[in-house]
Amino acid sequence: MMKALVPCSLSKLLLGLCMFMGLICMHVYAAEAAQLVHFGQGDEWRYFKGAQKPPSNWAQNGFNDSSWLNGLSGIGYGKGNNRTYMGDMQGKYLTVYVRKQFTIADIHNVSGMTLSVICDGPFIAYLNGIEVIRGGSGFPKAEPFDISGFVHELLPGKNVVAFECSNNDINSGDFSFVPAFEVIGH
Repeated sequence: MMKALVPCSLSKLLLGLCMFMGLICMHVYAAEAAQLVHFGQGDEWRYFKGAQKPPSNWAQNGFNDSSWLNGLSGIGYGKGNNRTYMGDMQGKYLTVYVRKQFTIADIHNVSGMTLSVICDGPFIAYLNGIEVIRGGSGFPKAEPFDISGFVHELLPGKNVVAFECSNNDINSGDFSFVPAFEVIGH
């Protein structure tokens, strides 16, 4: 036999439902607010083929990269995770330079930054032209690097993250470069 809901029970049920929905909304909002910037595999980057070195200010904020190519990461040849094919690289040049601009409205809201790289050889990462990390010979899996110590290099408005990635051997049968970058807020 079903009992009829009394007004008090209905009120408690509605209150509980509202509280539950509020918690879900707060969790979703907090997750969205925490990730201010995120770039990963499949995102578009500006890139320069390293048959010659780029201008010395290539990693700096404000550098005009309009003559550079656009491509989705991963960038390379001979591997399945590459979305931008670089068939002319093998035997001709070792290094690819990539950069991406992003905007931070309020730098005081930033609590940290991480980056990760899949790269067949050594790499160097820059934030607004400042070297933030370099890695040795080959990173086949993306491991996150905490670069929060460089938050002070962020500018209000436009910023740039840039990578220089090299293959270990100019005649290698494959090369892959997949950068990822994240700015985390309070």
